Amino acid sequence: MISVKCTDVRWEAVELFGKPVLFSEEQIDRCSVPSGICMYEVRHNSEDWGEPCEIKDNVIVNFLGTVLSDEPIELEDGGFRLIDPEEDWWYLGEYSSISEYISDITSARKMNYER
Repeated sequence: MISVKCTDVRWEAVELFGKPVLFSEEQIDRCSVPSGICMYEVRHNSEDWGEPCEIKDNVIVNFLGTVLSDEPIELEDGGFRLIDPEEDWWYLGEYSSISEYISDITSARKMNYER
């Protein structure tokens, strides 16, 4: 699978484990991810190729997509975390670029800092 730069992708907003993150079905070149942004890969369920079932640092089999987060996502000791698609994963119906996401994060942190 060929990886692409994170800046060349239209990212979809997803809520994962109660936190807003970015999702793309593309495999992303890790070197293109800005400093301070955490990258994970998502595995799909073997029976349903569109249903996320696991997040980890690197997915080789059943790759569904890539998640970017402004904070680390806690993984289990084996380096993965199971996803319940009914409880843990929600498509928010919004899209953005990585630069818009970083700008939003920076603005939110600045507002919290000024309080």
